[in-house]
Amino acid sequence: MSKQSYELIKINHENKIDFAADWQCERDMLLAKTAEIRVVSASNNNEAGKLLKQIGAHSNALEKARKDYVKPIQDKISDIKALSDAQRAGLEAERQRLKKTIGAFEIAERQRLQEIERQKAMEEAAKEMARQAELDKLKAEKEKENANNFFYDPTQDAQVVQKQAEFEAERKLAEKAIDMTPQKAQGSAVKIRKNWGFEIEDVNQIPRWFLMPDMQKIGAFVRENKELTEIKGIKVICTETVSA
Repeated sequence: MSKQSYELIKINHENKIDFAADWQCERDMLLAKTAEIRVVSASNNNEAGKLLKQIGAHSNALEKARKDYVKPIQDKISDIKALSDAQRAGLEAERQRLKKTIGAFEIAERQRLQEIERQKAMEEAAKEMARQAELDKLKAEKEKENANNFFYDPTQDAQVVQKQAEFEAERKLAEKAIDMTPQKAQGSAVKIRKNWGFEIEDVNQIPRWFLMPDMQKIGAFVRENKELTEIKGIKVICTETVSA
C-alpha cells in the first residue's frame, strides 16, 4: 500500500473520522474475491493462499494506522495523568492518613464502649445477684416470722412487695445510666468494615472440596511430554487447529 499509515485515518471538518477511500475500495474488492471461494481445492488453493496474505496485509495496514494515529494522544493522556497524580499526591496521601487516623479512633471508640458495656453487664449481674439474695433473705425471715400463720402469703407481704418494687426501679435506672452512642468525626465519610480472612494451619487436613488442580503445572508438563505424558487421573488430549 502506497499510502502512509497516517493518511488512512483522518478527522474531517465535522469532527468525524474518515477512512481513506482507496483503502475501503481495495477492502471491498478483496472481500468480493474471497466470497467466491466457498471450498478450497487443489485448483484454487494457491489463489486462496494469496488472498489470505493480501487480506491480512490490508487489515494490518489500517490497524497500524490506528495505532500510529492514537499513540501521540495516548502519550499525552499518560502525561496528563502522571502530572495530575503528582499534583494530587500530597492531598491523596493526607486523605488516606486522615482516613486511617479517624478509622483507628472510631474502632477504639467502639471497643471502649464495648468494654463499658461488658463492665456494666458484669456489675449489673453482680447487683442482681445481691438483690436476689437480699430478697430471698427477706422472704425467708418473713416466712419464719409467720410460720404459724396459715394464711400468710409472702407475695402479699408489704415489705416484700416494697423491696421488689425498689429492685425493679433500680434495674430500669441501670438501663438508662450510660449513653452508648459512639463518637464520630463529622464529614469524615469513614466506613468501618469487618474483613474476614484465613490462614492455612495444616494443608493436609483441608477437605478436597476446597482444593483444585494446578492447571498451569499440569499444562506445562503435558506440553513438554506430549503423548508420553503419564499423570494419574489426567487424560491427555491432542487437537489440531488452524493458526491465525
